[in-house]
Amino acid sequence: HIRCNQLFAVTLGAVSDPEKCRRIISDTSRLVIPGAIRTLDHRRVDYQLPVWHNGHCLNDPSNPYWGKYCGPEDTSRKAAYHNGTAWCWPFPSYCEALVICGGKEEKQRALAILLSVKKYFETQVAGELPEVADGDLPHAPGGCSAQAWSVSEFYRVYSMLTSD
Repeated sequence: HIRCNQLFAVTLGAVSDPEKCRRIISDTSRLVIPGAIRTLDHRRVDYQLPVWHNGHCLNDPSNPYWGKYCGPEDTSRKAAYHNGTAWCWPFPSYCEALVICGGKEEKQRALAILLSVKKYFETQVAGELPEVADGDLPHAPGGCSAQAWSVSEFYRVYSMLTSD
């Protein structure tokens, strides 16, 4: 189960072995969409991940990916939240991890990937980023339309990538 949270092991220094860091970045690259990062890859899993509500299973536990963040809170959006929805706030950590692992040679690539948030800056609340987006195309924004931690993480990593 590839999860974007694995990036924090790299960015916070919990994993420093270069090979392990490269594997984390390689694995999580499958989760990246323009401007956000999915919480789960769209693939079958060996260890089942059922989502239950009032005694009813809401998903296919063998393929728990839920690519659209829409519908009723308890029976749709909560199921999608950590099983395919893309989040804007951990997305910059992917770019940060690229530089931590690859050095200055990765800075321009990381910045180009980070700037893929442009579509949200231009189509949502001016100067703001949404909380989440659909994991599926066209990656429609969802949740809070002006999420502070999405913006603060973007600018934190943007500042790091644009400094000498």
